[in-house]
Amino acid sequence: MKADERDGLYQDLSDDSVNIRDGVEGHVDFGPDHPMYEAMGFTTLSQRKSGLTRKKKRRWRQKVNEGYSGLQRRSSTGSRMPAHSVFG
Repeated sequence: MKADERDGLYQDLSDDSVNIRDGVEGHVDFGPDHPMYEAMGFTTLSQRKSGLTRKKKRRWRQKVNEGYSGLQRRSSTGSRMPAHSVFG
């Protein structure tokens, strides 16, 4: 069996699998959250994660322990001053 013939057979199989999945998903009695959909190897809607992520909040104590060395900038005179300074 040649590679092109094999690839063609795999593509046909993939197309058939997609058509069967779409049929089960779109059927009134089944749908994308039915156990049969899961038995076919797909992830049901109820098992799918939302994808929502949130930033981890840093604790105040961690900020204090790290100090402010990374938060300093140079003033126009060349001396260091904190970035949170009102003037500058």
